[in-house]
Amino acid sequence: MTKPITGGKQIDTSKFPSVQARINELGIEDRLPQIIWTRLSKPGAAQLLAELSLMCNASLSNNFELRNKTKKSFQFFKSHVGKSVHPFAITQAQNDLQISKERLEELVNLQMRSLSTSELS
Repeated sequence: MTKPITGGKQIDTSKFPSVQARINELGIEDRLPQIIWTRLSKPGAAQLLAELSLMCNASLSNNFELRNKTKKSFQFFKSHVGKSVHPFAITQAQNDLQISKERLEELVNLQMRSLSTSELS
């Protein structure tokens, strides 16, 4: 017999219709207490949000070095935060924002192009 996974936090999924629909579709209602929705602590999430805010401001700069650092930071945020959040939560956020996965990728690519330092030369 396998030992149940601990560490998940029980949440009220009725507040999140996309997540609730996916849970119902998969028939995993009984496993909700075991789901780890995020691997970020509240202080860790707060720090990442603060850094993200600074990064957004830096991306508007005309400073070549600052924009280059922002471009690298953007890659970190995209991979690190994406790996730290449960896919159900990502789907819910996309639905809340009324944005498709394809449109999100398009916006990410636009952001990367806008951070291109070659435009500053």
